[in-house]
Amino acid sequence: MIGHLPTSEEILKMGDADGVMSTFQETHSAITVKITCVSLKHYLLFMKEKKTITDEAYKITADTVNRWMFSLRKAVAQQRITVLENNATNMEKNRAAIASYKDSDFAQRATQYLTTYQGSAPDRDSFSLVRDHLLITILIKNGQRSGVACKMTLKEFKSMTRLE
Repeated sequence: MIGHLPTSEEILKMGDADGVMSTFQETHSAITVKITCVSLKHYLLFMKEKKTITDEAYKITADTVNRWMFSLRKAVAQQRITVLENNATNMEKNRAAIASYKDSDFAQRATQYLTTYQGSAPDRDSFSLVRDHLLITILIKNGQRSGVACKMTLKEFKSMTRLE
């Protein structure tokens, strides 16, 4: 089993490059193998540009990697379907978790602090508590994934409108 990206030379020296990839596929998910192939393609292109590999070796190796990626199409698609099915299955659990957040001690303390706020500068713990509560509330109310909220800019935040 290989535990690293094989170099172009390693692939060319292997008598059974497909056998090595089969072993790699048995121990890793289809998407991980595809990402590995994409990384290898980028590495090969880098080696070609730096002239550390001949054009012939690049072509042979790139063709091998392309063939591997082509063979992964069905497995990658099936893995994506499985992830979507799991998300759908967990939706009820997520709804229950969101509903329980509103009654949590964390949310209660943040809400209490916001209602009793007197305008003085909050201490670090209170600031973190309220900030985290407000971010979670934004995520829940907008049904957004955390990545979307993390990429939100201050300009987008200020220009948003409330929809009922």
